[in-house]
Amino acid sequence: MRSRNDGKRITIDAAILIEQYAIDVADTLLVLDEDTPYEEQLHLVLVRKNRILDHIVIGTIYSSGIFKEVGAANNTLRFRFESDAVWSLSIDSAGRRVFGGLPRGARRRGGLFARRHLFLEYGEVV
Repeated sequence: MRSRNDGKRITIDAAILIEQYAIDVADTLLVLDEDTPYEEQLHLVLVRKNRILDHIVIGTIYSSGIFKEVGAANNTLRFRFESDAVWSLSIDSAGRRVFGGLPRGARRRGGLFARRHLFLEYGEVV
């Protein structure tokens, strides 16, 4: 993927870009998957210029899922994946230092002490 500004490349370990959302002038949220029907993983990646700010992966071994947007507004993305329950992803462009807090089946890539920009909640079936 090429950056909007300087042409430098970043590498994201996923196969297919499903959706992308412009968060503000500098930030883009990428929704990707690995194109593996029987062991699918969804990647939620926040990119600023030519660097990855935050990266969350949803998926477990031997599970499948299809991304379906439920709604997007005010730096929040609501979607379905793996079931009829709704996930809610909120984005904090400034970032903050917090630990833990991801629902079961989700994990964060990146350093333990890095600022967190993506916050994920798993909701009820709607």
